[in-house]
Amino acid sequence: MKMIFKHFIEFFPELAEKETRRITLRNDPQIPDGEYAFVDSYCKDKDCDCRRVYFDVLQIDPDYKRFHAATISYGWEDLDFYLSWAPDMAPERVRLMKGPILQPAQQQSQYAQRFLELFETKFLTDQAYVERIKQHYALFKAKLGGKAIKKINKGYDKYG
Repeated sequence: MKMIFKHFIEFFPELAEKETRRITLRNDPQIPDGEYAFVDSYCKDKDCDCRRVYFDVLQIDPDYKRFHAATISYGWEDLDFYLSWAPDMAPERVRLMKGPILQPAQQQSQYAQRFLELFETKFLTDQAYVERIKQHYALFKAKLGGKAIKKINKGYDKYG
């Protein structure tokens, strides 16, 4: 099963510009100074309902060297969902679909592990942000016109 992900900003540039999470780091002992954007992407298969997101972590501060710092994937459903969603996949691989991980076979810098830690401690502890990810997923899938979930909460319905 090969999933191809597309950046949310390609379909919803204004919303993505407003809602993309960023973090500014200065004097972090493990990461170079700069502003880093967590750019979300979703599976572009209109009939896939994987309920996962990829984040390309990009250094975007023009005063510092730009680079791709990490690729983090995050699946917000419980393990039973992923086991039933991918019944033919080895359980060890399915377990990687739940929660946040550094996405195997994707570009990672020497700072990737620290960005994963920041993602877990700064972003995933914010329930409103987790709900925003789910809304972006629903908007993205609705835009594709597939059978995936189409739940769009108040405030996002103008984008659907």
